Amino acid sequence: PSCVNPGHLYPGSPMDNVRDKQERGRQPKGSTHYATRLSDQDIIDIRNSHANGAWQSDLARKYGVDPSHVSDIINNRRRVI
Repeated sequence: PSCVNPGHLYPGSPMDNVRDKQERGRQPKGSTHYATRLSDQDIIDIRNSHANGAWQSDLARKYGVDPSHVSDIINNRRRVI
């Protein structure tokens, strides 16, 4: 929330600011991020489909994303749920 009370501010580096917003739950992530194209259920379905033999390229086409994005999801480099 926006606040202009100087008593609520403290000096810090940009990294301190990032860490602070993550700790306070003010960093949008997963399905709450504005640029998210896949729901949490889509992520689960992609992982399950791949585990059952679906090809990454087919999953990418089905969900409208790049195959490298599907690879990152499958390998838990994106959207760890």
